[in-house]
Amino acid sequence: MFLTASRALAKSMVDLEVAGKNAGRSVSELAGLREALGAGKGEEAAQAAAAALKSGTGGDGVLDEVARRCALAALVDGDAPLHALAFTHAARFAFTFSRSGHRLLPVVEAAVIAAGLPTGGPSLPGLAPVRDPAAALNEMALAIEMGDTGEALALLRGYLESGGAPDEAVATLAREASKEDAHATGGHSLVYAHAALQEYRHSHGPDRWLSLAALTSWLARLEHRREVVEALGAFV
Repeated sequence: MFLTASRALAKSMVDLEVAGKNAGRSVSELAGLREALGAGKGEEAAQAAAAALKSGTGGDGVLDEVARRCALAALVDGDAPLHALAFTHAARFAFTFSRSGHRLLPVVEAAVIAAGLPTGGPSLPGLAPVRDPAAALNEMALAIEMGDTGEALALLRGYLESGGAPDEAVATLAREASKEDAHATGGHSLVYAHAALQEYRHSHGPDRWLSLAALTSWLARLEHRREVVEALGAFV
């Protein structure tokens, strides 16, 4: 992964110091990256990410595209794609706060990881009509608990597209994730929730809501173990 990313940046002769300051978005190069990610070939994804950076696209723009790929894959099979989404968030953190030109390496590495995810294209969730946003979130939480993935996703999308407050959806998903017993999920529910919710908050792409959809889908597919919460009488 590291070598693949390093070779791509070297082959494209990307000036790491200059590219690290990019703030633009090359539509054509990002389209090429999306195509490479969907093809499932790490070398091509690394080269496409490097080409986007060389063209003036910022690291955040590349990571937005990578996060989209991870989130879509998570709608089909959640664990590996959410691991990849967590790495994407870590790469975004490193890119944002590091001052080294090498902070672009994790950006390209994230593209390599995302390209290795299952390539089967999922259908986007349907859209549930929402008249009462608060009720929609309660129904979404119930659908997650009952394991009705399609209904939970439709309610999430309907809530967001009807103008519901995103922070309320984030809070609801965080609460649902925190209900799961850590000993049953290895603590992954909170790790995945943190990655997905932070990616939603920090991404600038139009498809950033898919990070919330990825988390919703994973939570709804869990075999719920909530003994600790029930024993404590929490969330009642």
